[in-house]
Amino acid sequence: MSAKNYKCYIKHGVYKTAITMLLILSAATQTKAQVNKLRVLFLGNSFTAVNFLPVIFTDVAKSAGDTVIYDFNAPGGFTLQNHSDDIASTAKIAVGNWNYVVLQEQSQKPSFSDADVFKDVYPYAQKLDSMVHDKNKCGRSVFYQTWGYRDGDSVNCSVWPPVCDYDGMDSMLNLRYTQMALDNNALRSPVGLVFKQLRRTRPGLDLYAADGRHPSEAGTYAAAITFYTILFAKDPTKITYDYTIPPAEADFIRQTVLVNVYHALPKFNVGAYNPSASFSNTIASKVVTFNSSLSKNAVNYNWDFGDGATSTVANPVHTYAGVGGYTVRLIVDNCLLKDTFTQMVTTTGSSIKEAFPILNSISLYPNPASVMLYFKSNLSLKNLSIEISSLLGQKIMNINQYNGQGINIESLSSGIYLVQLKDNTTGATLVHKLIKE
Repeated sequence: MSAKNYKCYIKHGVYKTAITMLLILSAATQTKAQVNKLRVLFLGNSFTAVNFLPVIFTDVAKSAGDTVIYDFNAPGGFTLQNHSDDIASTAKIAVGNWNYVVLQEQSQKPSFSDADVFKDVYPYAQKLDSMVHDKNKCGRSVFYQTWGYRDGDSVNCSVWPPVCDYDGMDSMLNLRYTQMALDNNALRSPVGLVFKQLRRTRPGLDLYAADGRHPSEAGTYAAAITFYTILFAKDPTKITYDYTIPPAEADFIRQTVLVNVYHALPKFNVGAYNPSASFSNTIASKVVTFNSSLSKNAVNYNWDFGDGATSTVANPVHTYAGVGGYTVRLIVDNCLLKDTFTQMVTTTGSSIKEAFPILNSISLYPNPASVMLYFKSNLSLKNLSIEISSLLGQKIMNINQYNGQGINIESLSSGIYLVQLKDNTTGATLVHKLIKE
C-alpha cells in the first residue's frame, strides 16, 4: 500500500453531464479498497525499542485481522541525523518495498529553539524522507510524535524555558512533528497527543517508566494502538489484544485513540495522498467524452463503459452502438490503493444541455472556513440537503433541509472535509472539498 497516496480529493461536478432530450443520472457510487497487510520499518531510539513497540504493533494488528511485516533499528539516543548517516539504517531503507518508514527523533531535540530545530532536526527529516522515496516507489514516511517528559525537561530548562514543564515541552514537540509531516508530505502518528488525553482523563494510568521519560508498558501499548489506527486507517476498538494491560484500561486506551485519532484522521494527513476516482462527461448523440480530472492522486485508469468496451487512458472518448442507459465504472489506483467510482448515464437524443443547474450554480464560501459555512446561488436552495463527511467517508453532519442561514462548523477539527449537496427534487448530488481552518 503506499502511503504515497493518501487522499486529498475534490468531487465537484460529479454529475455535470450533458444530454440530448433526456439524461438520467443515478446516484454515483464510490468504493475504497482497504489494505490489510503492511510492511513497516521503524527507525528510532529507545522510545521505540523499550517494550518492543514494533512487536506490540504487529500483535495489535494481528488481533484485528491485519498483518504487519516489520523491521527496525533503534539504538539508544539516536537522532534523525544519526540515522541518515548510519549504514544499518540506510541499508534497511534501501531494502525497498516498505509501505511506511517510521521516523522518530531523539526525545528532546524537536522541543528546542527554532534555531536549533532548523539546524539539527528539519534537514535530516527531509534527508531521510528523500531516501525513503528514492528507494521505495510506494513508500511514505511517518513521523512518530513522542511526548513531553512527565515533569518537563529539567536539563534544558535553564537555557530554554518552554520545556521546563510537561505542557510546554509537549506543545513544542507537537508543533515540530506537525511541521515535519507537512514539510515532507508525510503522515504523523500523534502518540504524544494520546498521552496528553490519557494524562487528562485517566490520571491514574501511568504512561511513563520510572525515569519519567520512557514509556511504560501502558505507554507503549497506547503508541501501538495509535500506529495501528494511523497506518491501517481503521477503528481501534476492533482490536482484541490487550498486551499486559488490564482489560478495562486497554479498552479505555483504545476508546481514547478512537475519539482523538480515528475520528480526526485527516488532521494527521491520513487519506491526503490516497487515489480518489471521479469523472465528468458530456454526451453528443452516441459519442461520450469522459474527463477524469476530478480524480486525485491517480497513476493508472481503468474504464468499463458498460457495453463491454474498456480503456486505460485518462480521458477517453467512447462511441456507443445504441442509445439507452449505461453504467460506467472508473477504477484508479496508486500502488496498492484503489478507488472505484460508478455513474449511470442514459441518453436518447442529440442536443446538449447542462444537467441539474441548481447544483452546478452553488458555490461555498468562505473556503477555507473556520466558523460559518455558507452556500450561494442565484437559484432557490429550498430543496437542498447537505452532508459533511471526512475524507474516509465518516459522516459528521447531516442537514435534510437547508434553511439558507449557513452552517456552524466551529466544532470541526482542522482538516479537509467533503460537503455533499443533494437536490431533493431530482436526487442528484454534487460534492465539494472544504478546508476547515
